[in-house]
Amino acid sequence: MVYVKSIDEKALLENCLLNKEWAQKELYDLYSSELYAVCFRYAIDTNEAKDILQEGFIRIFTHLKQYKGSGTLIGWMKRVVVTTSLNYIKKQRKEITNPIEYYADTLDDNFDSTTSYIDTKEILKAFMLLPYSYRIILGLHIVEGYNYKEISKIMGIEEVTCRTRVHRAKLKLKNIIEFEDKAIAIKNN
Repeated sequence: MVYVKSIDEKALLENCLLNKEWAQKELYDLYSSELYAVCFRYAIDTNEAKDILQEGFIRIFTHLKQYKGSGTLIGWMKRVVVTTSLNYIKKQRKEITNPIEYYADTLDDNFDSTTSYIDTKEILKAFMLLPYSYRIILGLHIVEGYNYKEISKIMGIEEVTCRTRVHRAKLKLKNIIEFEDKAIAIKNN
């Protein structure tokens, strides 16, 4: 088996379309960690994220001929993986509703007042502490860049409901970050 470490993207795609195993492995190696992060935002645990990633790459390789070169390849692949994640959730019959109390309505929506400095790892940790339904809707809006109208179609909810859930998810995230900051301050005193 021939393995080419550095190859331009166009040639790599052409070889993937010819079902060359080395090219598919190269494409996987190049983008799997970035796409895994996308899957993990929608998964309940690491095993589910791995399942979604595998299914996502199957779809990527199956539909690679549909990529026309407009936009970046990774952008197209992320869209495929997000769609795969949402289809996986529907297939597993996971309920995408918010089961928790909405006590955060009184909190200010200004994230700047939360802390003067927030580490990326802290934000990711807080994001992963969000209830599953909040992670999905906030991931679609903030991380993946879908607008409210697109999310409402994907989730099968009204646009106003979508806006409300995104707002509540942001408030919940802010509350988690503030709680973590207070817990660290108490621990350090």
